[in-house]
Amino acid sequence: MKSRIVKIRVPPDLAAELDLILNERKLSIEDAALLYLRSMVANATRDRCLFLSDKMQFGKFKGSTLETVIKAQPDYVVWLLTNSKSFSIEIEAMELLNDIMSGD
Repeated sequence: MKSRIVKIRVPPDLAAELDLILNERKLSIEDAALLYLRSMVANATRDRCLFLSDKMQFGKFKGSTLETVIKAQPDYVVWLLTNSKSFSIEIEAMELLNDIMSGD
């Protein structure tokens, strides 16, 4: 597949978030942008994002931290993101989920 260079104007908050991801997470610009966009899409219609240390308030993992759930059953978290309009996770949680799902 042939690569294309696309130039876009990036809002300052997006540029800062991508810079943080690139520098702290040691990701390529493509992976950082994809991770950020996945997080934005997943959270576009949701009220509040869960952080890794937040406890689940429902379901079979009620009382467990989001990090525990992601590590124990990542498919469940993907299912929740896909099927629940009220469930969302912040970018570090999305990154952990992505790493686990991709086998990193």
